[in-house]
Formats: sequence, structure tokens, C-alpha cells
Amino acid sequence: MPMFDAILEAVQLMSYGMLLLIIAPLFPFLYVVMRWRAPGTGHTGIGTLGAIHYFIVMAALLLLAGAANLCYGWVSITPVNPEMTRISWGTLSGSVAFLVINLVLLRFTRDLSDLPDVRRMFIGFFLVIAGLTAFAALLLLCVSYFSEVKDGDAEAGILRRDAMKLYGFWVIYFLGGYLASTWWLTRTAPDSSGTS
Repeated sequence: MPMFDAILEAVQLMSYGMLLLIIAPLFPFLYVVMRWRAPGTGHTGIGTLGAIHYFIVMAALLLLAGAANLCYGWVSITPVNPEMTRISWGTLSGSVAFLVINLVLLRFTRDLSDLPDVRRMFIGFFLVIAGLTAFAALLLLCVSYFSEVKDGDAEAGILRRDAMKLYGFWVIYFLGGYLASTWWLTRTAPDSSGTS
């Protein structure tokens, strides 16, 4: 149905755009915090280390978004626009490639291992963005569930079920990322406290 395709395409594109809008302007603020938390004032390489972690977070979040949209396309009641499927595959594969590139680059910054706070700060940053996204998707899922559908309005009922599936996959993926990053932070908390 053309109307469903147009609405779902707009929602999916908006979801990628919102993630980028939330993430992109925050690096200068994070850089200031990294400089403030760095031991000593003459530490070099902290900007490089921060940028690598920053792009790892961006790639991981867009990977989750692409995977969620792709899974939604597989179970959608209405036919999904093939262009959106290609965008989801492109986002997923591009994010994986960029994530691998930055993880390889991170191997060359082993001399900055005395800055565990940078790593923990970006895990926390991922936790916050994934948590906000999961929370927003959960709210949209609940609102869709409780929205009124008039008897006999089959089109509105189909649209609501499809919207709930889309938001449900976003909840599953980003809530999983949120829980994983929470577990990682609590697991590594004693390692970065400076006590042995």
C-alpha cells in the first residue's frame, strides 16, 4: 500500500537522522571532559583516542538501527519499500565496516592505556544514547498499543500493528545495547578505580 510505504520510509529515515543529530554535536563537549579528566596537563594523543572511541560508538549505534529496521522488514505485514531494505542493509554493512576499522585503529593506541577513563566515558556515552533511544521507542510502542482504532478501520489497525513491530525491534536492539553497556561498566568498575 503506497500510504504505508511512505509513512514507514519516513519513520525509518527519521530514525537514522535522529541518531546522527543526537550524536554528532557532542564530541566537543566530550573532548573538554576528557581533557579535564586526563592525568596531567601535557598528555598527548587524548584527542585521537577520544575520536576513535567516538566513531566506535557512532558505528555501533547505527549498526543497531540498521539491524532493527532490517528485522522489522522481514516480519512486516505490509510490503516494505525495497529502497528502505537497501538503506537498512547499507547502514548495517557500512557500520560494521567502520566499526572494524576503528577497532583496528584502537590497537595502535596501546600506549594510551593509562587513560581508562576515556574508554569508560564512551561506554557510558553509548549507554546514555542507547537508553534514551530504547526509552523513546518503548514509549512509542506503548502509545501505539493504547491508541484507538475504530471498528471496521482495517487500514488503521494494520498500520498500528506495523508501527508496534517497528518500535518493538528498536526496543529490543537498543535495550540490549543499554543492558550490555551497563553490564560492561559495572564489570570494569574495579579495574579503573586505581586500586589493586
